[in-house]
Amino acid sequence: MGNATSVEEVTDDMLEVYVLIKTIGHDTYWTMDPNLGHHICLIKTKDGKFYYTELQTENGDKGGKIELHFGEYYFFKNQIIAYHPVGYARKKLVELDEFRRTHNSIGTIYSLWTNNCQHYVRDCIKFLEIINRVPKLNDGIYTAQTSSDLTLHPKLSDNVDQQAAKWKMALTGEL
Repeated sequence: MGNATSVEEVTDDMLEVYVLIKTIGHDTYWTMDPNLGHHICLIKTKDGKFYYTELQTENGDKGGKIELHFGEYYFFKNQIIAYHPVGYARKKLVELDEFRRTHNSIGTIYSLWTNNCQHYVRDCIKFLEIINRVPKLNDGIYTAQTSSDLTLHPKLSDNVDQQAAKWKMALTGEL
């Protein structure tokens, strides 16, 4: 779970950690069930740049050999971003890249049940030793209009479950 750290202990050199949720097979972030989406470990540095690490297969096939990618992240244009705020980490990007390069899943066969992107992201978060973890609300998935709107302290109104409830009320005339 990470160590309990007060907001006062958060320093400028810490990394912000998120889980980015991408729709499988599409260049969008929205998915109706985030548990079925492609998970990417997303890092925001103090200069506002984003970096990522993710699990892919060598041939894009779900039965293929696993490759792990790392680099600067560029968001899809004009797409609502679905994400889960995680917390802060004191690790450096080079440490995360080294973790990726030596991770035991490289070259193994992808398995939906035991060896997939969500397992890899969980391993990354564990490695990063998250501090000041963001409390999970409902499903913990939030949306942002742009990358600058990603925050570790989202508003309740940005929660996917809250938005879905509003849309349902609007459709049924209960508003």
